Amino acid sequence: MNIKILLFIFSTCILSGCRWNDADLGNNYYYLNQYNSVDYGFTDGAIIYKSTQENVFQDIKVSGNVVKVNFNEDYIIAKRIENNNMYDTTYFIIVKKLDIVIGPLKMNSFRQMENKLKIELKL
Repeated sequence: MNIKILLFIFSTCILSGCRWNDADLGNNYYYLNQYNSVDYGFTDGAIIYKSTQENVFQDIKVSGNVVKVNFNEDYIIAKRIENNNMYDTTYFIIVKKLDIVIGPLKMNSFRQMENKLKIELKL
């Protein structure tokens, strides 16, 4: 009986276009995961964007292969892998209240900026 319920939920989710990894990051910022970004024509990977509506891409803040995101009411932090090379990684900080993007940054610069801004988020 439990397997039938799980199959029903999974099938319903697939057929209805479930987006497990997309996120409303608050303050009109959104994350569009890699799989759904292709459907909207963003072939370089996941993005972070700002818009008055989800899935209306008015202002793309970070494009490319965004692989990790975390946020609170003040900041969004993101990790992006460059050129599909996991050793070539850059980081971004979005200051929501000022609507500015700091980055791309390498790990040391990112950590310094996190400390300076007193950001207590983890990727």
